[in-house]
Amino acid sequence: MARIESYISETKTIAFRDMVENATTVALFSHVNPDGDTCGSALALAAVLRKMDKDVDLYCPSEVGGKLTFLDGWKAYRAPKYHEYYDLGIAVDCSDRARLGECARVADFCHTIAVIDHHKTSCMPSELSIVRPNACATAELVYMLIADAFPQYLDKRVAELLFAGIVTDSGGFSFSSVSATTYAIGAELIALGVKQAPIFDHFLKSTEKNVFDLRNRALSRAKFFFDGKVGMISFFASDFNATDTCERDTEGIVNFVRDVNGVKIAVAMTETEPEKFKVSIRTDDDVDASRIAGIFNGGGHFNAAGCRISGSFEEVEERLLKACGDWL
Repeated sequence: MARIESYISETKTIAFRDMVENATTVALFSHVNPDGDTCGSALALAAVLRKMDKDVDLYCPSEVGGKLTFLDGWKAYRAPKYHEYYDLGIAVDCSDRARLGECARVADFCHTIAVIDHHKTSCMPSELSIVRPNACATAELVYMLIADAFPQYLDKRVAELLFAGIVTDSGGFSFSSVSATTYAIGAELIALGVKQAPIFDHFLKSTEKNVFDLRNRALSRAKFFFDGKVGMISFFASDFNATDTCERDTEGIVNFVRDVNGVKIAVAMTETEPEKFKVSIRTDDDVDASRIAGIFNGGGHFNAAGCRISGSFEEVEERLLKACGDWL
């Protein structure tokens, strides 16, 4: 890979190449509540593997829709096919087995599993684990693998999918996880023909009116604690019903709270079922979000993590505030 020092050892790159070359059937897995990184990375790999005449199926335990329909090939995701044998399964951006949801049953019928991930808390069982938390996106690692193992298949379509993955997981190259390598890879992808403006506009700027309304409802209820160091917002079923939105439309809204001056920890609580909440945590550079999420058996990155907590809204809020206060 020219001009870019790979995060991935030559030994693991060769092992991955051999796994792919020896496989005829491949299952690619994206995580529950998918984002641009898991889908962009998986779709890029699928495009490469199909050029190699592999029989490829794409799986995700959640519906792939919303802004992800921008990604070329997104309709290829299918419902789980149980008891279908695969030579190779590749889990992309999945930090643990739980992130596979019901698709974990499909993974059980893969002869070999490879994991490509960048989460600090990654612990997915596999025969080959390619995990580098210093990468700002799994798409960085997928780029390195393709560029080193299968460079002949790195074309504009693959580059666009990987660029979208990096843009969405790096906040448009703005998060602290972005490195010189991230920019170098971005430059390589642009050199392959990527038009970056439409990708930035679609994933980071454009907003449907109903999502705008959802954001306003949540932000209007924002609460701040510990002298403004902790900010919290919430999303309820009533919000989704009133705005004709769904859980995936909450993506990124918590960042508006984190951007408030003085806020060190921003928390979004999303009601998924009665007395069940998905929690997203975003922090500034000196607070480890993954450690806070870990208290509730969650995980993620240093500045972006999540977990799921059961209980009434008041109970969950109190537990989260205690965890944040203990950290501060």
